[in-house]
Amino acid sequence: MGCTCQMPCPCRYNNTRDDSCEEWGLIVITQGSFGKIQLNDIKLVWASGTSFEAIYLDMRINTLQRQVMSKLIKAGVFGVEDEQGPSYTKIEYVHNKNNWQIDATNVLKCAIKAVLGADGKQPIRLRNMPWGTVGELYMDQGQVVKSHFQTRSFEIIAEGTNAYFGEFRHIGTL
Repeated sequence: MGCTCQMPCPCRYNNTRDDSCEEWGLIVITQGSFGKIQLNDIKLVWASGTSFEAIYLDMRINTLQRQVMSKLIKAGVFGVEDEQGPSYTKIEYVHNKNNWQIDATNVLKCAIKAVLGADGKQPIRLRNMPWGTVGELYMDQGQVVKSHFQTRSFEIIAEGTNAYFGEFRHIGTL
């Protein structure tokens, strides 16, 4: 996740959103199901600001997965809702230990690097992050190298601003 705030993002520390904060991110469901419908390797990118929200699903998912993901989005599971419903584009990402690159065709190009701790090897890890429906999780501090998110009605350009990345695991029902 990246945002237009300087590091560290005060919105996450205060659990309130600053009106000037615009944010975007990538969510990857590596393994999951909804009933009998498999949701493995589903990717979505999203953006949110004070006057806009948008969600894009990877265009390579099948019709049943699209229906399930639309229901989950409408239910607020991902914390962002697009009134027009999700749009579709090809979403690719590359991740290694300390770097992320995201390419959602004609929507988002983003590079994020980890902010390393005193050992110069491991990212600074933040715990007890207040993150809505997912509960407690950890996030690693990052910095946006360069990002451009453009869609129907808005554009976000950022460089050198705040970013977080991490994984969480949810087992059970939502």
